[in-house]
Amino acid sequence: MSDSVKIEGLAELEKKLQELGAETGAKVLRGSMMTATKPLMDEIKILAPVRSFADDMDPPENYSEGGKGTIKGSIGRQGGIYKGDKTAKKFQETFASNKDTAAVVRVGAVKKGAWKAHFQEHGTDKHPPQPFIRPPFYRQWRDIVARMKKSLAKRIERVASK
Repeated sequence: MSDSVKIEGLAELEKKLQELGAETGAKVLRGSMMTATKPLMDEIKILAPVRSFADDMDPPENYSEGGKGTIKGSIGRQGGIYKGDKTAKKFQETFASNKDTAAVVRVGAVKKGAWKAHFQEHGTDKHPPQPFIRPPFYRQWRDIVARMKKSLAKRIERVASK
């Protein structure tokens, strides 16, 4: 299960983005989504667990706290505009939308080593959950929407004035 936010009343925004043209509108939307979610990604990186070693044990020579394959190193963002593909279809089903296009941004464990984050976040039968992705999302989602509105307005105005 994923946590997501559905924003109502975007018909006017969609119209303005379409006026910019499909490619430009998509770039504006994706850029705004990425800008709006950067503080969330930064907080998740801060909260991401780091492996601790026993006092009598040294970390391996090539070990890095935020390196590839670690939970902290797997934190990032992926965003895109999906038209008529599997992601857009899933979006349609989830939100009962008749649109064949979806704008999606994933924030959290999205890079190499991401599979480890799932066990940390949700726990296992031998390891209790220690969430570090969902709490910041719940704290910040309203701010993300506000930042996205502001960023979209600024970007649309900038592109429209060219």
